[in-house]
Amino acid sequence: MLQHAAQTQAMAAQLAGASAFDPSMFQAPMMAGLGPIGAPFVAAYMAATTNHMASTAELIACMEAHSAAVQASSQAYSDTESSSSDGFKSLI
Repeated sequence: MLQHAAQTQAMAAQLAGASAFDPSMFQAPMMAGLGPIGAPFVAAYMAATTNHMASTAELIACMEAHSAAVQASSQAYSDTESSSSDGFKSLI
């Protein structure tokens, strides 16, 4: 379980690194290149990019929360397992 949590955390970090860019850096060159006629295209592109970035941020947060929950569950299971085996040893 801990290996799964570590892999999930690594995937979230990789996704965060891959999507860490500022979409507004494309807006000025696109507006300059396309001019006022291309403004609707630029607006649609920026909206789609912003939506994609928000979805990616939500996915990263979900993956990190899942990883933390798996780690907590694994720790709780480990604590339960060790306390029950200690109780069994005291009976022997």
